[in-house]
Amino acid sequence: QDWKAILGYEECPADKAELESWTNDIPWFVDVLGLNEKPKPLKEICEDYECPKVEEKKSKKCGYATRTLLSANWVGTDMKNLDDDWRIDFTAAFRRLFEYISGANEEEEKIKMTVPVLHRYEMEDEDDIDEDKVGKLYFYLPEEHQKSPPKPTNKKVFIEKLEEMTVVSRTFG
Repeated sequence: QDWKAILGYEECPADKAELESWTNDIPWFVDVLGLNEKPKPLKEICEDYECPKVEEKKSKKCGYATRTLLSANWVGTDMKNLDDDWRIDFTAAFRRLFEYISGANEEEEKIKMTVPVLHRYEMEDEDDIDEDKVGKLYFYLPEEHQKSPPKPTNKKVFIEKLEEMTVVSRTFG
């Protein structure tokens, strides 16, 4: 299989050149990022994990794939302090969602992990892309929980019906 078929988009020439220089200059970089192996196509990933329903779109530029996620219920939590070390808040947010699917809900029901993990950012100033102030992290709720998702026991976790949206994605190793 070729990369374009797997990723769903054409890699940008500048990105290819930069990646090749890294892999030539720093051989261990290839192993650390798993660049020796191609990622699975989304279709194969969704055979192992439940995925939301999507409509594939043709990307207008290189370097990313464009898809429309159809309306569905997701479990989410806020991420704040994105100006500081975002990894700390991301880890805490991920843990809250993982606890929810591990039984931290009113039914104490374990829910299967799904993909993707959705990161949503809202900027205070639309003209300043570097002003990520408020973020949310979401797990897609499996089809069996779409009509009546278990209520979270953690007050920082919520169920939200996300309306149809167009998303861009980029695949890493």
